[in-house]
Amino acid sequence: MASLPPRPSVPQPAPTPAPVPYVLALADDLSGAAETACALGGPVRLSLAADVAGSPAAHDLVVDLDTRHLPAAAAAYVVRTALRAAQAGPPRLLYKKVDSQLRGHLAAEAAAYAEGAEAVVIAPALPAAGRTVTGGVVHVNGVPLHRTDGWRAERAAAPRSLPEALSGLPVRTVPLDVVRSGPAALEAEFRRIADCGAHPAPDAETDADLDAVAAAALRLGPGFRLLGSGGLALALG
Repeated sequence: MASLPPRPSVPQPAPTPAPVPYVLALADDLSGAAETACALGGPVRLSLAADVAGSPAAHDLVVDLDTRHLPAAAAAYVVRTALRAAQAGPPRLLYKKVDSQLRGHLAAEAAAYAEGAEAVVIAPALPAAGRTVTGGVVHVNGVPLHRTDGWRAERAAAPRSLPEALSGLPVRTVPLDVVRSGPAALEAEFRRIADCGAHPAPDAETDADLDAVAAAALRLGPGFRLLGSGGLALALG
């Protein structure tokens, strides 16, 4: 009996990636909101009102909370109010825009932003402007932030590390070799840190590092919120 000819192979279609939800980005001043809107691309709406519940879902939404000039407790209250409004509206990916040199009420606003999240992925690097994070320390053109004059107009001294800048919020740094070790390893590290009740702060020196950070956070689901500078917003965009 003659054997049947082999069945020709049929190319299988590539799996359709899960749709990325539209972003709700919260900024502490107008320049940061505008930077984030440009980084995300379109369609995007820039709002000066913190009440975001009634905003349509068919675009990214960037909100200027205008908290930079407020006392720290008042700034945290504004962030909580915006988050409550967001929960009443359409589902969105949450993103908190912060200054790449960690100025503003970073600790108070980050603590408020973290409430109700599985974890917040903290990545303030902005490689295009020479701002990188190595060993949990922000560097400006290769110089640690606390050794630069980036805080000359501030009343306090520049923090020496991200854990110091986010005092009161449990933060665990993620070394650069883990960031570059592949998606599965990076996701596993983010998950391990979150399971310990802390928040991952990955190192990043390049836009590719931030791409990896954003992708890992997205794959972990909406319980993982993002906090970073315009560099992380560009990775999302």
